[in-house]
Amino acid sequence: MELESEASRLMLEINLLDAQHPLDKVSQLNQQIDDISYEMDYLKQALEAIN
Repeated sequence: MELESEASRLMLEINLLDAQHPLDKVSQLNQQIDDISYEMDYLKQALEAIN
């Protein structure tokens, strides 16, 4: 019985880690999108300054 509850506890932890992984990915992608948006704004301002 103890072994079973330990096994189910480990399965629960693994499932939680799996659930967190996509959130980390989404957070990384959001950061990349923010970076790209910032660079695009910078380039837009540079072009406006030239014109």
